[in-house]
Amino acid sequence: MSWREQIRAAAEEAGFGLRQLARRAEIDHGQLSRYFAGKQDIAGESVRKIASALGLRLSKKSGKNL
Repeated sequence: MSWREQIRAAAEEAGFGLRQLARRAEIDHGQLSRYFAGKQDIAGESVRKIASALGLRLSKKSGKNL
């Protein structure tokens, strides 16, 4: 499962829609929508904000940074 899919699953499990997640993460709703649709890559800082809004912690895996 990609990290994009993991974040989407965590948002759904938390009961957050895109607008609520964007608001909690303090990022643009349109940007988040494009990211989840696979139309735009997302910057590391935005990933950290989304993870934080979901109560998740990012970790390093296989020597690669997210």
